[in-house]
Amino acid sequence: MTDFQAVSAIGAFHLPDDGMSSERLTRVAQLLGDDWMTLLDAQATADRINQETLGAWFPRSAIVHGAQLCQELLQHDLIQVSTNREYEFPACEDIPTIYATGGEMPDQLVGLPIEAIVIPGQVDAFSIRNSSRPLRHIIARNGYVAPQDKLLFAGSTYEYKPWSDGEATRVNRARIESLLADVSLQHERSFRASRVVTSDRLPIAGKIANQCWVSGAHGSGGTISAPFAAELIASTILNEVPAGSSGIPRLLAPDRFRHRQARRPNPLARGFRTGPSSA
Repeated sequence: MTDFQAVSAIGAFHLPDDGMSSERLTRVAQLLGDDWMTLLDAQATADRINQETLGAWFPRSAIVHGAQLCQELLQHDLIQVSTNREYEFPACEDIPTIYATGGEMPDQLVGLPIEAIVIPGQVDAFSIRNSSRPLRHIIARNGYVAPQDKLLFAGSTYEYKPWSDGEATRVNRARIESLLADVSLQHERSFRASRVVTSDRLPIAGKIANQCWVSGAHGSGGTISAPFAAELIASTILNEVPAGSSGIPRLLAPDRFRHRQARRPNPLARGFRTGPSSA
């Protein structure tokens, strides 16, 4: 991924937060090893980013410019791009067809027991008026703060219900201020988009009918999970050894929701809504 111009590898710290306890960070470090992640004690973390807490350092983490990366990926002889808003999705017939449609709902997927919804969110960019210790790395803690081009980007909000005007910007400003207490910020701009999220927060990647496959609901981690899902589906179609461990296809299979709904109702009763999406 770092071979693309749209990717800037600057490293990231993950600090304990509501979804990632210190104990869980420690277990992740043991699984990944030093090549991918280094666990730092409170003093070592404070020396690097002025946060006195256990910290996980990911030296390979990077900032990805989504639109630019998509343009780079599209520069392939076998890819054709349609800008027709009324594009008719092809049916699954004699050749393998993969639906990777984000928040759009092709007719071929209507009626499937997929537990997914489209959730809007926002990233805000702030310029820094003053700071005694500029941020040089990404910090993840209940969201993220990332430095780029003399700006700090904070996000991303998960707006399960409609938020009031300005609330997302206030939340993202607070993310920065919780990490850089002495910083003075000037709001520059906001970016809004949506992502598709499943009930178990795992993407969907697998077969739904003969010659018909789906890759979607990648949430906020699509730059990582979407390429993996593509490799998983391609290797299965070509009868190659599937990517990852043997249990991963079952975890990501679209049919997993059918089995769960045999035991309990769909927790996302609104279902897979049609709308713009980045994942």
